[in-house]
Amino acid sequence: MNKLFLLLLFSNLIFAQKIYKIETISWSYEKPKNYFYKTDNFSKIVKTGEKLLEDDKRLNLNPEEDILFSIAKEKDSNFNIIMSSYLSNKNIKTYGMDEYINKLVKLVKEKYKDLETPINITKEKIQIDGKVFYVIKNIVSNPKKKYTTCMYIGEIANKELQITSVIDNIIDEKLITESILNSKFK
Repeated sequence: MNKLFLLLLFSNLIFAQKIYKIETISWSYEKPKNYFYKTDNFSKIVKTGEKLLEDDKRLNLNPEEDILFSIAKEKDSNFNIIMSSYLSNKNIKTYGMDEYINKLVKLVKEKYKDLETPINITKEKIQIDGKVFYVIKNIVSNPKKKYTTCMYIGEIANKELQITSVIDNIIDEKLITESILNSKFK
């Protein structure tokens, strides 16, 4: 019985965790209220995206990846979600951050054009707790659903930190954006 209790306690600590270790840096992140941690890491969405990009050789799009978290507002929705992971910084080292971001923007434009889906994509350089990040914001006008994806990319402790969100309304966009911008690094 004690082992079961300890296992449940440990599980709760993992899923309530707000501090993530990226090499020597601690990242403090608080999810929006009424969102919950997912355990499947949106595997269906990730596999679809990987399939779309598997033949592209311009960037190392399948580097070693450590998933930090997957968060959702609703159990079975692909919208109002946040995912974060860190990867090797091979692309940043190869191209430099600015050129890497430009290549990602170009790649996203090409893939959506191939899918015949209209998009409006922008990029912006910002700071989160004094760390430089780029935000690639993509408004997708899919015939079935209009939504926004945002990818925050920064170099933290010689790793590439990615925070990705998929949002379908202004209220959740504000909540998710604030949660990311209020992050702290130590």
